[in-house]
Amino acid sequence: MAKKTSSTSGITHRDIINAVRQQQYAPVYLLMGEESYYIDKISEFIANSVLAEEERDFNLITIYCTKETNVADVINSAKRYPMMSKYQVVIVKEAQNLLKFEDLQYYLKEPLLSTILVICYKNGVIDRRKKVVGMIEKVGVVYESARLKDGMLPTFIDDYLRRKQVGIEDRAKMMLVENIGSDLNRLSSELDKLCIGATRITPELIEKNIGISKDFNMWEFKAAIVNHNILKANQIINYFNDNPKTNPPIMILSMLFNFFAVIMQTEIDLAVTGLSYSNELLQCHENDAHYWKIEGNRCKIKGSRQRKLHGCRSDARIGVLHPPLSSVYPCPIYINKV
Repeated sequence: MAKKTSSTSGITHRDIINAVRQQQYAPVYLLMGEESYYIDKISEFIANSVLAEEERDFNLITIYCTKETNVADVINSAKRYPMMSKYQVVIVKEAQNLLKFEDLQYYLKEPLLSTILVICYKNGVIDRRKKVVGMIEKVGVVYESARLKDGMLPTFIDDYLRRKQVGIEDRAKMMLVENIGSDLNRLSSELDKLCIGATRITPELIEKNIGISKDFNMWEFKAAIVNHNILKANQIINYFNDNPKTNPPIMILSMLFNFFAVIMQTEIDLAVTGLSYSNELLQCHENDAHYWKIEGNRCKIKGSRQRKLHGCRSDARIGVLHPPLSSVYPCPIYINKV
């Protein structure tokens, strides 16, 4: 069984995948939460890892729940014995539609060890105080898949592409984050498309394959505002106005609100720390400015003394300071020498 970690959900998707790789199977998995991406990935991984291809015809059962599906159907499938295999895998899709979900506790009293029951409960979570959830935790694994905050999306992209041994430019990364957002299923699909025959993803590659303009997007719009480039900003606005389907006004207004919220928070943080910034805010080219080097939660100029940063978190990249915002994506802010 997967070992529990100290995270709020108790177990991470990596814990489950690593345990399954080591053939440490639990009789019941409850995968629930707002983010369906990890729920689908875990259930697919379990099915493909536990059963060989020739065993899946008779020992892989997938139940798609509707408003009329009863928990008795799930229990009957789970109590069935495998055929010419050590295990059978029962995957319950859209379990949030399942009638009388609490009645599953009758099966949980003595779950069949030859059955691996995977319950995919999407678009919400079951109250952990309910008896049925406690019983699943005793005999199996409960995993909560929370939506990634916008500030975690660049890390998701980096990790996803690292496994495929493909690099990506920072500007290209920001184009994907700004235009696709936190829809991980779509984001991973677009990344798969971009990885075909490529070793490094560039803005030009994104424009060619996805249709996001490398010159007229939210990233360039923000840069134009910061640099007081009125002509460029108006050109981008006109482009947005001519392409409302790919650039809906509500999405643009939301991103602009978040952007100015970041600037306001940065003003506060920099006033507290005694640092300063200039129009190099959101500067894309590192050779155009002098940058601080971030190490842990300390900020320094190479060859100079370190200065403690109050309330700011760092990024692995050189010279990028993020304000401590929990729900707003922290746009990179390049700090000049004081």
